[in-house]
Amino acid sequence: MIAIFSAKAQRPSFEPSAQLMVYGSQIDGDKYGGYDKGNIAFHIQTERINRRLLQWAIGLGYAQRGSVRKADPDNGVYTQYKIALGYISVPIKLILKQKAKRNKPALYAESGLELLTLISSTESDEIGTIDNREPFQRFTADALLNLGLQQKNWSVFIGFRYSLLPARILENTNLNYDSNLMQFNNVVGVGIKRNF
Repeated sequence: MIAIFSAKAQRPSFEPSAQLMVYGSQIDGDKYGGYDKGNIAFHIQTERINRRLLQWAIGLGYAQRGSVRKADPDNGVYTQYKIALGYISVPIKLILKQKAKRNKPALYAESGLELLTLISSTESDEIGTIDNREPFQRFTADALLNLGLQQKNWSVFIGFRYSLLPARILENTNLNYDSNLMQFNNVVGVGIKRNF
């Protein structure tokens, strides 16, 4: 982390930044639709700055994933279900940025990979923690896309993430009657970034 923030002093063509994202997520494959679980992610990163339109960045941070279905007795839904996942995240991005114009925000797009290492996972229903299911994969990777506007050192963006590798592979379908054989993280949200 020290190297990321000292990069600007050593090489002026690198610029550190911090990013916070809030988003809804779901697990594709658990058969409960909707981006109903609120999450956060935060990263610090360093961006390679040049005069070209195409740049790149690499970061380090924390990202949540998961899904939730709340009980709704008025509509005949008496069960609830929740998956909460926590990851160490390493995003690697290519950045396509519009040339900045005076006093006008610049459009940009970021795409790439988010490498994820699982550090926490819980799965529960209305009774409590579910212990008899296969664990989530220790390592996975998401495709990422951010579309944003940058005004001086501040940016706002909308972001999308989707698993390229399954977050979990289920083998015992008798224990997982409400799930498909593979489950994937799916994320939509908004964020803010500050360049230093």
